[in-house]
Amino acid sequence: MVKKKQKILALVIILLALGVSFVYAFFFQEKPIARESLPEVKGFEKFAPSKITFADQKKVVLFFNATWCVTCNEVMLELPTIEIPENILFLSVDFDTEAELRKKYGVALQHTFVEVNSRGEMIQKWAGGSLKEAVEKLK
Repeated sequence: MVKKKQKILALVIILLALGVSFVYAFFFQEKPIARESLPEVKGFEKFAPSKITFADQKKVVLFFNATWCVTCNEVMLELPTIEIPENILFLSVDFDTEAELRKKYGVALQHTFVEVNSRGEMIQKWAGGSLKEAVEKLK
């Protein structure tokens, strides 16, 4: 009789945990932000291969990100609040569609920054952090 009650209790606990997980995932999980609704910010542009040549005049940093990435979205939401210096250009690279670029720079996860020279050669790479921290690192 005691073993039967223990099994029932274990089953109730498992079902309760699954229910809580479902409620959290459905109601509280952050949704991707609409990137097109963000204001244009000087010093932060969509990636195009030709823009790498701007590294002759300024520091060019590729920001590998994804719309489904919570920490990437935090960086995007930070855009209107930060002033990017004239000598820095961030290029937003779609993590999901730019597989060749990911391979070239050894990018294994989204929210990765890669500084490149005008020939597209990597100068430095780091993952994570805010846009403000990235700007400080590049000064």
